[in-house]
Amino acid sequence: MNDPIALFDTGQRPVDNLTHNQSLVVQTIVQFAEVEDSDPRLAIVLAASRIDDALIDLLQTYRLTKSQVPRTLRQRTGRARGIHLIDRRLYDFIDSLRVLRNAVCHGQTDRMALLKDPLRHHTEMIHDAASAVRFWTDGPVDPHDDLKRSVIGACVVGVLAVSIDLFDDDGRLVRKSFETLRDYWKAWIE
Repeated sequence: MNDPIALFDTGQRPVDNLTHNQSLVVQTIVQFAEVEDSDPRLAIVLAASRIDDALIDLLQTYRLTKSQVPRTLRQRTGRARGIHLIDRRLYDFIDSLRVLRNAVCHGQTDRMALLKDPLRHHTEMIHDAASAVRFWTDGPVDPHDDLKRSVIGACVVGVLAVSIDLFDDDGRLVRKSFETLRDYWKAWIE
């Protein structure tokens, strides 16, 4: 399967309180479909950028003024975790993605470096964390079997876990996690 966008029928979705989220799902899938045939390192940079933007919006919208938002991705992730906007597993995912992004952006990698020490652990971590959400119809793809599909699947799931806003019956934001996304995702693809 080459094109993840082909997995999703976005035309006939019911209109409910998740309409904004549905557009985020479509936008995210389309963006990653555009880089699907590229080096997986590009997906890592795209995901880190999208997650960073989503964290800035999340912190500004729900807790902090613009001047209080931390200046780095690591600090923003820590603040979001500290005020219970994201769970520990999502925090660890973002931190590993940040490490991979930094290695890619500083020219310290070639494509296969993602499967070698010291980056192997981080590649496996983003795969394992995101495996809670079944992105590919044939299940999670091990990074050693197909690095590109594994990284893209993990990156899409990570971006959606941070970007999508879900609310409880009292209208409060539900803490962002892969498990929360998994429940939403099941409803999306069924």
